Amino acid sequence: MKKHAFTMLELVFVIVVIGILSAVIIPRMDRDNLYEASEQLLSHIRYTQHLAMSDNIYEESAANWFQDRWSITISEDDHNYSITGAGTPALDPLSKVAIDGTDAYDLESKYSVQVDLQGQTGGSFTLGFDYLGRPHNGATGSVSDILTAELNVSITSNGETATITVSQETGYSRITY
Repeated sequence: MKKHAFTMLELVFVIVVIGILSAVIIPRMDRDNLYEASEQLLSHIRYTQHLAMSDNIYEESAANWFQDRWSITISEDDHNYSITGAGTPALDPLSKVAIDGTDAYDLESKYSVQVDLQGQTGGSFTLGFDYLGRPHNGATGSVSDILTAELNVSITSNGETATITVSQETGYSRITY
């Protein structure tokens, strides 16, 4: 009579395969706060530009209709940001919550990161976009306030830094780590 059992080699092989699969399948348990915060802010800068290009806020009765452009205000004092257009806060496309600088848009309380507006004074900076997607220094103004230099926003966490750069004239945004 023949016994049906596993050999030691077969058991070791199965344990090794299960170990490899668990190492690949189980997601990372630690969060990368710097990555998440910088991706969220970059996404909302691009969202602001998208809103400006797709939302025609022309009003015949308003002489300065072009000054009510979509803009994102980033504060290095409070480490948060908000998006507004013609005085109305933008709604997050996923959660339908106003992007007004509170809760999920307070980067310091949500991700424990610090925001630094490199080369900007005043503690906050308003980046506006016109209907062509061009970045402007501020939410209102004329063609003369188009950014003439790149805007750099640094986000720091645990000694590591990510820099979000918004290119002048085109508004192209990117992150460097």
